[in-house]
Amino acid sequence: FTEEELDAIKEALPEMPEQRRERYITQYGLAPADADNIINDKDICDFYEAAIKAYDKPKTVANFILGEFMRRINLGEMSMDSLKFAPEDLARLIELGDTDKINKNNYKTIFVEMINTGDKPDAVCDRLDLWVKEDSSAVEAVIDKLIADNPKPVEQYRAGEQKVFGFFMGQANKALKGQATPNTIKAILEQKLKG
Repeated sequence: FTEEELDAIKEALPEMPEQRRERYITQYGLAPADADNIINDKDICDFYEAAIKAYDKPKTVANFILGEFMRRINLGEMSMDSLKFAPEDLARLIELGDTDKINKNNYKTIFVEMINTGDKPDAVCDRLDLWVKEDSSAVEAVIDKLIADNPKPVEQYRAGEQKVFGFFMGQANKALKGQATPNTIKAILEQKLKG
């Protein structure tokens, strides 16, 4: 064999798990334990590879797969053999959250719908009206009502109890049903709570 023929044969060989692990750690920046968890299951590994081809954020995709994705498999709510959605659909869901088109607090709702129906994330967002609208007047109205309805926590916050801020964030997010990003809610809430 010539050197060129040997190189061609090497290129044609499938990537070995150890090589893939090394690539995940060095190129994608995954922690060794995360890389191991992904490569331990060939189906999950192939799914991950396809998802990052669709959305080139390897760490973000890995975090979702190792978190909510694996949790649903472990709960028996889905299996790799009977997935109703494609890797590209999961990639799209993650991208929607990263680009603030949806509130990341709605990830689980959308993901469960994808598991159950096979619908694409955009279709789920349309059907359940989960798109971020960033209507600052709607956010202000919700926050104004929260402040009016909760004078004691407002007093606590203004007296320096910062932990009360989380209460207002949670209530505002719940009232807005994820149709504003946490950053928008936080900015308006901080402004309004200052009085």
